[in-house]
Amino acid sequence: MEPLPVAAKRPAEVSVTAVVPVLNDSAPLAALLEGLAGCEGLEIIVVDGGSRDDPASVCRRFGVPCIAARRGRAAQMRAGIARAGGGTIWLLHADAGATAAHFEALRSVAAAHGWGRFDVRLSGREPAFGVIGWCMNRRSWLSNICTGDQGIFVGCALLDAVGGVPDQPLMEDIELSKRLRRLARARRLRVPLPVSARRWERDGILRTVLLMWGLRLRYFLGAQPDDLAGRYYPRPRIAILARSPERGAVKRRLAAALGEEAAFDAHVELVEDTLAALRGGAFDCELWFAGARNAALDDWAHRHGARLLRQPETDLGGRMLAALRGGAQLVIGTDIPEITAGYVETALDALERADVVIGPVEDGGYCLIGMTTPRAALFEDIAWGGGDVCEHTLAKAASLGLNVVTLETLWDVDDADDHQRWRAAKADRVASAARAGA
Repeated sequence: MEPLPVAAKRPAEVSVTAVVPVLNDSAPLAALLEGLAGCEGLEIIVVDGGSRDDPASVCRRFGVPCIAARRGRAAQMRAGIARAGGGTIWLLHADAGATAAHFEALRSVAAAHGWGRFDVRLSGREPAFGVIGWCMNRRSWLSNICTGDQGIFVGCALLDAVGGVPDQPLMEDIELSKRLRRLARARRLRVPLPVSARRWERDGILRTVLLMWGLRLRYFLGAQPDDLAGRYYPRPRIAILARSPERGAVKRRLAAALGEEAAFDAHVELVEDTLAALRGGAFDCELWFAGARNAALDDWAHRHGARLLRQPETDLGGRMLAALRGGAQLVIGTDIPEITAGYVETALDALERADVVIGPVEDGGYCLIGMTTPRAALFEDIAWGGGDVCEHTLAKAASLGLNVVTLETLWDVDDADDHQRWRAAKADRVASAARAGA
């Protein structure tokens, strides 16, 4: 691996360059840039790996450059380091609570010490977070191994000597520490650096601790970073709720107007269109079915790569809650002609900064709901099928003090008018595709 040419482009007025890789982190990024605003001698370079929340606009507010790079923390850091003007590189996560006090502590030792990190303090009210932070700090002091959320800093000459940040999909911070500790011991700065506990809060404290320690152990035993990355960055799970295709048991409102056969055909086509539209998205699909399992369900799951799960025998709210408690980030329906993988990915992005995300439909319900933590209260005392389902759900969320993101309003297929609209829209798409291919 060729060393990165970081030592030749450093104006004398810049002493430290903070490199901040981001991916859909605009909200915490704004807080970080505000905390570091006005630090004389500090250069900040934000490196975007393909965000959808426009980090460049945040950077413009603070006069900070935002450059694009291949997605991946290591690749993004390497791109930022290549543009650095400071004699010391400070590797920061976007959700780090760094302030001028941390910069001054770093600057006071950077020139005299090759590399180091901060003690950390996890955000959140759980008493266990204090214990976890203490263990992280103690582990680093004993092992001389630092992790990315500890705000690693390193002199450019020393970084060049070890070939820069290792270009690998995971454990780049561990590998960098292993290389640096052969040359010098890490300096420990005791100004606590606040770091986000959102992963522990989202995935559970015990599960997250076991995952992180397990991945590090496997890495030290020789596991490849590519293999470990799949465990650390699991794909989100999306629950698609649908009835088993059974004549006389599906689309009953539609059947009353068009007949059971037409309603059955519409149900099958809508479910297959939904699975096809979502296939290839950056998430895994689970088909939660109600009714009897049959060959058609198995065929859907096989052709579209969806895992089959049975819905519990309860009302719609209880079924959605079961899917969320089962590990799905989002629950969606199957009668939404305009649903796309992009719509679902927008919802997943929203969950990074919100407690709840809802996709409303024109008739007053919703076609999508997601939560960072499943909350039964949002599904209680709701008249399912009514015209105020979404309104009541939003009111419940507000009463609980939850932060909600509402997506673009779509429409669903419930009655004969909806069916006619759907057929016309589908015919238009087919005609447009034919004209484009002519």
